[in-house]
Amino acid sequence: SSDSASSATATATSESSCQRRGKPTPGDAAAAASCDDDGEEETAPADHRPMFAIDCEMCKTEAEYALTRISVVDEQLKCVYQTLVKPEDPIVDYVTTFSGITESMLRDVTTTVEDVQQKLAEIIPHNAVLVGHSLENDLMALKMTHRYIIDTSVLFSEGGVKQKLRKLARNILRVSIQEDDSGHDPTEDAVAAMRLAKFFLEEGHKNTKFTPGVSLFALADVCKKRGSVIDLPAACSKHCRGEAQGYPVFDDDEATKKAIKALPTTDVLWLRLSNVRRYLSVHGPLDWDKVSELDELKDEVSSIDNNLFSLYSALPEHTLLMVLFDHGDIRELSKHKQAHPNDVEGYEAKVKRCRTSMFFSCLKDDAIASSSAASASA
Repeated sequence: SSDSASSATATATSESSCQRRGKPTPGDAAAAASCDDDGEEETAPADHRPMFAIDCEMCKTEAEYALTRISVVDEQLKCVYQTLVKPEDPIVDYVTTFSGITESMLRDVTTTVEDVQQKLAEIIPHNAVLVGHSLENDLMALKMTHRYIIDTSVLFSEGGVKQKLRKLARNILRVSIQEDDSGHDPTEDAVAAMRLAKFFLEEGHKNTKFTPGVSLFALADVCKKRGSVIDLPAACSKHCRGEAQGYPVFDDDEATKKAIKALPTTDVLWLRLSNVRRYLSVHGPLDWDKVSELDELKDEVSSIDNNLFSLYSALPEHTLLMVLFDHGDIRELSKHKQAHPNDVEGYEAKVKRCRTSMFFSCLKDDAIASSSAASASA
């Protein structure tokens, strides 16, 4: 993973480690030795950049939130450095619920933030990639800068909205962290951040499998695939935050036309068809056990068939099409709850009915379709 680390230096500080303005950088001694006569840094080959993950815990002092604990782990998830730190200013709030720090823990501690800076300079090479979650907070507490960083809160953000480390660890790594009521464990958090970074480097660019908690369009964007959402205006505003192009619509015919128009420039298309829901909102819920009542939906079903046929005919090869038909009518839930507040079983039955819908998806492959057609005619 060291080779690929170079290709994912998510962001960097603007100042050179040889031209810093008052803030130290990990590996300062090595950095100074690697500068040429003009003060420019000689960048080491990209495939020689190791990765180190850090996590810091802070307490509130009279002046600011200050560093009180730090852990550093390497790519093998081994903790290579951890220490408690005594802030310069008096602590007014230990924030123990999150920091895990108590007054007694720091009573005999003499390590300062300057001591930590010096130790990090010895451990972390100047050309290493520094990994962390919301790393800017850790660097501010350390009063340091670094040129190459991977911030997992940025890597796995959805439309610019950062996800909590605990949620990412659960949904992507399938592990539980930050479960201890006595506060966070910085080593545990640093390990989680390193594992997330390595997952992204090794799998994120090629793994298109849906991961709960991570937007499908965010994964598509990572894979350099273009996404489009054809939906009601409110849904477009909610789900289209940068990774997908939104096309707000008000009826199925308009949705189908906009979807066909968007197909040439999209790889993943999400479409909602709502005419059935509108029909039910006018005529009320149907008794799906009585097949005869389905005759009332003949025109709507015929319209669905025509729209799907038009979409599939226009669908480019290797394009993913997903169509949701939202039949649920949540107004029935409110009515039932008001009329029968104690009927839990009846309410749950209506919830189940409300959630019942249809979903159509396909990934068009002309080669397979042609082969199937040839086999059928033979």
